[in-house]
Order: sequence, then structure tokens, then C-alpha cells
Amino acid sequence: MPTKKMILGAAAGLLALGAATGVASAAFADTSASGTPASPSTAQNTPAVGDRHGGGKLVQELASKLGVDQSKVEAALKSFRDANRPSSGAKENSESKADRQANRTAHQAALEKSLASALGVSEAKVHEAFTAIHADQRAQREASLKKKLDSAVTSGKLTQAEEDAVLKAQGLGLLGGGRRE
Repeated sequence: MPTKKMILGAAAGLLALGAATGVASAAFADTSASGTPASPSTAQNTPAVGDRHGGGKLVQELASKLGVDQSKVEAALKSFRDANRPSSGAKENSESKADRQANRTAHQAALEKSLASALGVSEAKVHEAFTAIHADQRAQREASLKKKLDSAVTSGKLTQAEEDAVLKAQGLGLLGGGRRE
């Protein structure tokens, strides 16, 4: 039977994870030219591909890994997004988790095929580049979480066992924060 201390520790760990997720979300938030968060309708119409998910870092990393010019990658991504923009109200909240995953996988495969064609590289090379970028991003998120949890242990807010439990739950994909492959 869980003790009160264990429950409080787990809650503190989840709170720390929630804070880390919030900070990461704010850091990667889409902003308009004024520097204020973009509304959903503005975000869909934002022409600059590099403004999404890391301010051009994806474009830069893809260009580097594929050995092509950044402007070509940005143009190819913009072309794909323009061609595959969902119609308003197209997103259904009634989709099952399996349906969402299947749609996400199909979308990623279509993106990889489109980029390969537009950039004149193999689909396998594009897939490998995305896989490497996603692995790097996952490792950075995990390192950031570990650093924050280590700080909480050092300050006495968490025990080492509580940190280990949060890290184990995160590694198993039980706390969200990204897909596990």
C-alpha cells in the first residue's frame, strides 16, 4: 500500500515533469512577427516554414543531414504543407489513438516521399535524417528532464528513488512528452 510520502513524491515528480513540458512547449511555441503567440488560424497561415517547431532548426538539420541547401529544404517543406493543409474542421476528436497514430505515420511517410522527390535524394536517406533528428530531440528532452530532477533531488524536493521512478515512467512512455518507438 503506498505511503503518503510515496504519493507526495510521485505527485511532485509529475508536477516537475508538467513544468518541464510547459517550459518546452513555451520554448517551441509558434510566434508571429510581433513576437506574440500566434492564434491557431494565424499559425496555419504562417508562410515561414522555419518558424514552426524550433525556429528553423529542423530545416537546418535536415539540410545538413541530406547535404542540400537550406532554402531548398524550406521550399520543399512549405510546398508539402501547402498541399497537405487540412481543411477547416477536418480534425475529428472522435478518432481513436490507433487511428491518430496511423494518420501520423501516413503523414510522415508522405512528407518523406515528397521531400525525397523535391530534393532529389532517396526516401531512405530522408527517413534516416528524420529518425536521427527525432532521436536527438528525444535525448535532449530526456537530458533536460534528468537535469531538472537532479536539481530537485539536490535541493531535497525529491528523493533519488522518486527521480528514478519518474525517469522510468517517462522512459516507458507513461507520462507523455512524445512518442516511444
